[in-house]
Amino acid sequence: MRSAVLLLLLASVLAAQPAAVEGTVVDAATHAPVPGVHIQMVSMTSGTSMPFPDEAYGAISGKDGRFSIGNIKPAAYILSTQKAGYIKAPGSADAGRGNSLALKPGEHRTDLNIEMTLKAIIQGRVMDENGDPVQHAQVSATSASAGGPQAAAGRMYGSTDERGQFRMTGAPDRYVVSAAPPQNGMINMAPEVRSDGTQPPAYAVTWYPAVPDKAAASVVEAVSGRETTGIDIRLAGQRSVSLRGSVGGFPPNQARPFVILWTESPAAQVRGERIAVVSPDGKFAFAGLAAGNYSVEARLDNPDGASMRSTPVPLRLDSDVAGMDIRLTAGEELRGVVEGIPGPAAKRTIGLETVTSRQNRITFPSDTPVSIEADGSFRIPNVFPGKSRVKITPLPEGMYVKTVRADTSESRDGTLDLSKGVAGVRVKVSVSSGAATIEGRILNADGTVSESPVLYALLAESPDDLNLANAKPITAGATYSMKNIRPGKYRLFAMDPLQSGGEDFLKTQYEKAEPIVIKEGDRLTRDLKLPGKEGGPRVP
Repeated sequence: MRSAVLLLLLASVLAAQPAAVEGTVVDAATHAPVPGVHIQMVSMTSGTSMPFPDEAYGAISGKDGRFSIGNIKPAAYILSTQKAGYIKAPGSADAGRGNSLALKPGEHRTDLNIEMTLKAIIQGRVMDENGDPVQHAQVSATSASAGGPQAAAGRMYGSTDERGQFRMTGAPDRYVVSAAPPQNGMINMAPEVRSDGTQPPAYAVTWYPAVPDKAAASVVEAVSGRETTGIDIRLAGQRSVSLRGSVGGFPPNQARPFVILWTESPAAQVRGERIAVVSPDGKFAFAGLAAGNYSVEARLDNPDGASMRSTPVPLRLDSDVAGMDIRLTAGEELRGVVEGIPGPAAKRTIGLETVTSRQNRITFPSDTPVSIEADGSFRIPNVFPGKSRVKITPLPEGMYVKTVRADTSESRDGTLDLSKGVAGVRVKVSVSSGAATIEGRILNADGTVSESPVLYALLAESPDDLNLANAKPITAGATYSMKNIRPGKYRLFAMDPLQSGGEDFLKTQYEKAEPIVIKEGDRLTRDLKLPGKEGGPRVP
């Protein structure tokens, strides 16, 4: 007994031993020491969908490029560097594993070699179709290299001044550069009337030098320590289109509704919305729109009465649209029953996750979960027409929502379609005990277990499901585990957000991931490799 206690005490002492790191910062091209670099190590809380900083340590490199950080709490850290005019060379530090560093109790690293490279600069102008400068245009550069440093260093971003000029700095790489027209504010302005019958031109996202398609863009070589100039972009002008219509169904002499036009264009760099307040006679108008995909809906948020919504309508605008009729409806009470949950159902809640589009996930009052009664029945107030996803919390382990039946229609993907209305609909949610599980390790490209402090495993049935909010966060060095999986055909892959960039990256990894068919009751083990230099996931 005494020996066991001593062993526990010894283990506790060893676990509490601090770690330390020493290293050198050098220029990636000349290998000369780089003084004055701020090295920072930050640990992140794990196991949550939004990790946040925990412990932080730092040092400044000396004239010989050397730095030392002691008394470090053992953990996995994000390593960052800062020095004016420099950026950390991709792949430097920690055996080429990028921005993460894991330290064990009592570990003393003396070989941390960090390579810095001078930032590359891209300069140019953005002009309209007449050659005049465009102020406040949003410019960005995206890596054109498979597995290039863009993922780790972040995109280049810039905005034009009154002369239409922009200047962006970032990692050396091959880029494609785009410019998005300035956003004129969220609130829609009144349509401009011209006596000659013309309309103001609309400008779409344009890729260097003057093409509307990313695939046709010219590649810009951004070189370390140099300025790449003359990257002038002439925005692609087009005939603007308009959308006009009316909103009905709202009570008179109350708050006026408003109409939201969501931008759905896949080429948009800045996705957003425009809002038009409905006139007293129910009319609304949007003008100066670029052709593209949109969705439109109306809302009435009445603090003194019931809120009202319309069913979101997707539409393609290639020409003017007039006479669009939108009807507002008040929220209705949705009644239903949950079947198949063992034990006291009253300890669980049911809610609706309303999705208006892939880019815009809006929380309505109907999304507020309500308790399930002891007999499995439920009543959700203030539900509006549209498509929602049923969510039961907590769902018993090993179970999944198998079917959702609304009157005569049935869904097998957990979706509830109330596009035709809510009044009088009765819902039956059937839960099955045949849910699958999947677990495994997340590995580096070289096959070693990744110890990055921020990792995600993603399981998606379609590209529309790619959302880090629904991804599985992984504790550094541990296995991932996904439970309560509905049978189906998925893509499974892992990512390190410190080495990965944006929505395009997620789409690329999804397309490269091998399809996986998950059957009822499956208990699967899959190790996932993080993207290598070629930028694609590999599933052993």
